[in-house]
Amino acid sequence: MHDRVVARFRDKSQTTKRGWSRLKPLLGVLLSWFIIGLRLSNGQDSATQDQILNQYKVHLKTLEKAGQDSTLKGKHTLTMSMNGKQLINRQEDLMIARNGSNTLLRLSALHPHVIPKDRTERIREGEEINLCLPPDTYSIKSAQLGGPYYMPKSGPVDETELKTLAAYNGSFLGAPYSLLSHSIGTLLEDPQFRVTSVTPEKADGGDRWKIAFTSKIDSPSFLPGSGWFIVDPGRHWSLEAFEYRTTPKTAPASKEVAVSTSITRGSVKYGLTADLPSVERIEIVDNATMSDRKTYETKEVVEVAKMEWSNYPRDQFSLEYYSLDDLAGTAWKKRVWRAILLGIAAVAFFVISVLIQRRRFRKAAAELN
Repeated sequence: MHDRVVARFRDKSQTTKRGWSRLKPLLGVLLSWFIIGLRLSNGQDSATQDQILNQYKVHLKTLEKAGQDSTLKGKHTLTMSMNGKQLINRQEDLMIARNGSNTLLRLSALHPHVIPKDRTERIREGEEINLCLPPDTYSIKSAQLGGPYYMPKSGPVDETELKTLAAYNGSFLGAPYSLLSHSIGTLLEDPQFRVTSVTPEKADGGDRWKIAFTSKIDSPSFLPGSGWFIVDPGRHWSLEAFEYRTTPKTAPASKEVAVSTSITRGSVKYGLTADLPSVERIEIVDNATMSDRKTYETKEVVEVAKMEWSNYPRDQFSLEYYSLDDLAGTAWKKRVWRAILLGIAAVAFFVISVLIQRRRFRKAAAELN
């Protein structure tokens, strides 16, 4: 009995081995087909992603070209809090216009500011205008709406004012084609900015594309991190929403306070138009934790009253509009005198260098004699 059971078990075992040996080649073929199919699928996904990005870049160029000469008017609200306590609550009328490399930023109306110490508000009325006409920038102010205007500062391009203009221009006037005040077209060409995926996104009014990315760009206005943004192909591929998380940083060795982590979220709403997208509302919220462990929340909202593509107020891109044309001549004269003085200094330096070299040569010759 025992021998028969053992013999039967051996027969079944050998049959199983023979069956398994026959199945091995078939399983190998199936596995190969699966791997090939997976690779083809990934290749198709990659090709589709490239096609979508290339199509997106074409529309970005159209938007950016139209944005070279455009105007946005609306009401701007800025609030900031630290550890839950409000620091700033500011409202103002906003106009930002662009004509190529020339940029105009005009903030006017009542500006309430919350003072942290006594928790009271101060109302400041007037206008602040930053006018950039390279190679000069002009800071123009008025104590009341409509002037009279005065110019506390003018001259060569000021880096701080340029950053302010770039932030307003990219975040608001360039909202359909910008991310954190940076041109998306420029970011996509940067080798430190890498798109990780392009996926369809369902939404009311049609399909969208969600583009995820990582970035190693390290600048004060664009720290390393990762995020995503959503574009609407049905509206000239305009930006609709985004989220960006910075890479956590260790506290700096110095006492200087720096951003440790931050999450910035934004959304752009548009009106109904068959032409270029008409922005109606922009909202940007930034939550940052600093190296000193303080947390800040900054929220900016622009309720757009009017947006015009390929149109800008030509008259306001001139100091004559603000009755300051005499000062423009003064700024030009300053540049001329500055150039003359620099030229004189260069010539003087060259002459002194030649005299010193001659003196050394004569001294060396005298020692040899």
